[in-house]
Amino acid sequence: KASPPAPKFVGDLIAFILNL
Repeated sequence: KASPPAPKFVGDLIAFILNL
């Protein structure tokens, strides 16, 4: 099971989209 550790990236991406 290899899950990419990128919760911070996902949070920033969501914030970026919400700021559009």
